Amino acid sequence: MKKNNKRNASVNLETADVSVSLAESKLLKDMVEELARFRQTPGFDAGESQMGWNSLETSSLEAYVSGDISMMIDGKKVVPPFVASFLFTCTRPQRGKYYLRWMNSLS
Repeated sequence: MKKNNKRNASVNLETADVSVSLAESKLLKDMVEELARFRQTPGFDAGESQMGWNSLETSSLEAYVSGDISMMIDGKKVVPPFVASFLFTCTRPQRGKYYLRWMNSLS
């Protein structure tokens, strides 16, 4: 595939396989879930849901994470390190434990 840049020159874009690994992912998950416990919103009432719905409390926090990006480009493996800010969101059902549900890169 070719893509034109702003100077009307052609640049070849080859397909690339990319994967990301986070440093200390198990420790990171446990730490985020533990920190979520301390970010509770006062006034949460699990009993105040519409009929047929269940309440779910969320807690989000931002943290910097490091890891490696592994890429195969034109048959060559490239593995640069990264440090980026991520938003982690945990949920918990009525008075239960917080569980990490998703994370988004803020970069």
